[in-house]
Amino acid sequence: MDRRVLVPLLDALYAMPQVDADWSPFLGLLGDAFRAHAVAFQTHDVLHQHGQIDTCVGMPTDLLPRYRELSNEHPWYIRGGERLYREGMADDEGLLTPAELYDSRFYGELMEPAHVAHGMALCLHNEGPDRIAHLTINREGREGYYNDDERALGRALLPHLRGAYLLQQRMGWLEADVRTFRSALDRLDEGVVLLDRQGRVRHCNTSAEGMAAEGLFTRQPDGALRLPTLQQTLVMRHYIFACSPALEPVSMRIVDARGRWVGVAKLCPVERMVSLSWSEADTGVVVFFSRASQDQPLPHRDHWRSLWKLTRAEADLAQCLANGQTLAQAADVCGVSKNTVRTQLRGVLAKTGVGRQAELVRLLVLSRP
Repeated sequence: MDRRVLVPLLDALYAMPQVDADWSPFLGLLGDAFRAHAVAFQTHDVLHQHGQIDTCVGMPTDLLPRYRELSNEHPWYIRGGERLYREGMADDEGLLTPAELYDSRFYGELMEPAHVAHGMALCLHNEGPDRIAHLTINREGREGYYNDDERALGRALLPHLRGAYLLQQRMGWLEADVRTFRSALDRLDEGVVLLDRQGRVRHCNTSAEGMAAEGLFTRQPDGALRLPTLQQTLVMRHYIFACSPALEPVSMRIVDARGRWVGVAKLCPVERMVSLSWSEADTGVVVFFSRASQDQPLPHRDHWRSLWKLTRAEADLAQCLANGQTLAQAADVCGVSKNTVRTQLRGVLAKTGVGRQAELVRLLVLSRP
């Protein structure tokens, strides 16, 4: 076997993408290497005597439906099928005489119109009697039977072809599972966001997209998730980067830049929910978003403004402190400096008649209407 023939074929095989690959260019190269003009992927259902050509080059398209109708009469398959499954490879030499081949309906209606007289088959996958996949390499009569070098090339290619074929099949199944899974997420009222292990958004269901439009969260240009305030975002990111199967799920109350409670985010490691067989293997954390309930008490800033004659900025600060935020967090929420917040705090303390921040928070909580 000439490695100068094998190596370019392997390079082309492994250069193909893992999902939705177009095998036609590779099949063309394979045909050139074997002096064959018709190369095809075929699947057979032995139990029900049904077969079809899935992908091919060099085969007239008008013959493909006829192949499905006559596949159970394929003389090479009938005579050489057992050897193909036992050894993984078989060619037509010695299977039947030329006269027997030419007298078959399969030859007259399929092989002769396709100019096929000799063939080799490589068994790629055998799932039992209901699904057998193989690659066939077919050429004209003038090229003769396959020689020892060509058989050696077929045997050398077989494990690589099997691996690439099965990988692409499984990746295709996973892609289909992902689409099905994400379609199911779209039917949920709760917002669901799938994050990878770097905190980047992999998928938002329809409800989550609506919540993003309302401001419960935003997606940064790099794909990272951001909550309305920096402090909340940092807490969420710390959880994501520390995520492990042992980490307990957490719930976060989401407040907007004005200190209003607008929703809840529940963060959960994937491993705490389901196994990775759910086809989202890159997902590290699932975030469930829900809006604040309709019967949630409204912010009390207007009541406090009326009670103590607070300014709007002072009332916003009071709301933040009543929500349990620190002065630094309140500065971030209100979009002002820490010095400004300290000035506002002195004003609130003076107007409410209390001397310390802790006493102020207690007064705010007790004076809610």
